[in-house]
Amino acid sequence: MLSDYERELSTHYAQVRKRLRGEPPKRVMANPPRSEPEPSPVVEPEPERVPDFVLYVNNKPLVRTLVFSKRDFVVIENEPKPEPETVVFRRPFVDVLKDVSRETGVPSRVLLGKRRMHYIVEARRLLWWRAAHECPHLSIADIGRRSNVDHTSVLHGLKRYAELNGLPYARGSVE
Repeated sequence: MLSDYERELSTHYAQVRKRLRGEPPKRVMANPPRSEPEPSPVVEPEPERVPDFVLYVNNKPLVRTLVFSKRDFVVIENEPKPEPETVVFRRPFVDVLKDVSRETGVPSRVLLGKRRMHYIVEARRLLWWRAAHECPHLSIADIGRRSNVDHTSVLHGLKRYAELNGLPYARGSVE
């Protein structure tokens, strides 16, 4: 048989465990209030929107229907346009490094070094930008490892290069 103190502690621990597990606390009342059941609110279904205008593209027999819902009209395409095949170039990082080195006149070992002179930093950002676009098989961390810098430095360099040259942000960078 538990003493009053032990029973109180046991109840307290049970309540703490319930709070930690996310269960709602149970209120203990001597006389629970009597509540009348509330009527459930009546929810009317929204009327189905009928488009003002339906546009049928190409008058071929209906084979496969794609429906593009716009605001006031619906476009129904019988045959979807084939998506153009995108060619993804996979260039080695070393080739991009050689190209950037040749274009900027900054030696490869200087690009991969620690110097922070302005023209070297600009060339390094160009290297990271080109590597991010021309080497889709490399992650930002891989580009950083091959450049002897942290991946966050690469992200910052990509962001700064895009801002300074009016280009869209490269993959993986934060706006």
